[in-house]
Amino acid sequence: MNIKYFIVLILVGIIIAACGTVAEPVPNSATLAAESAHNTDETSHSDGEETNVVQAPTNTPQPPTATPEPPTATPTLVPPSPTPEPTEEMPAEGETAGEYQLTADDELILFFVESGSPTRGETLFNTTYTVAMAGGNSGDWACSVCHNVQSAEAGVGPGMLGLPDRAAERIPGMPAPVYLYHSIVNPHEYVVEGFSDGVMPVGYADVFSETELYDIVSYLLSLPSE
Repeated sequence: MNIKYFIVLILVGIIIAACGTVAEPVPNSATLAAESAHNTDETSHSDGEETNVVQAPTNTPQPPTATPEPPTATPTLVPPSPTPEPTEEMPAEGETAGEYQLTADDELILFFVESGSPTRGETLFNTTYTVAMAGGNSGDWACSVCHNVQSAEAGVGPGMLGLPDRAAERIPGMPAPVYLYHSIVNPHEYVVEGFSDGVMPVGYADVFSETELYDIVSYLLSLPSE
């Protein structure tokens, strides 16, 4: 009897080993509903609790701090040098020391001589007039008596051939028309080298009008060069 009972136990063990673990029973719908309700309660309980979430600090970019610059040195104002005033010893800009300085009257002479008549001037040059002389005397003279327009050789006065060129070089800074005008009106101030002062009549400014003087100068400037 004991042997049979032992054999039965062995067979049962073999059967159990061959079948493996006992399968869990499949839950029915009631069981699933109960588990779902249980899970819902746990979720609600966990939602009601305050959860402290630790957030990592955010690094907010800060604008760069401007580096202070050293103050700029205030420039030292240098007062301008005073402009020297022109004096008789120091000519103005563009002028040369010792040169003749044109006046407003000289500018008028240059203007009117350009519109003068050489033909009328030639007639006046060859006409005889009673003219005051140096020393208070007077005499009858024509310009052509003392001045030869056909030659540069001197007679009583300088020859007139080439006069425009010589007149332009006689006094530095003085144009030929201005020189010729003044040499007729003020002959003692413009005595040509080699000639004596007081020989030429001094009263032509009283004999000729301004227009006639411009015509005579215009004629002299029309004479040919040497």
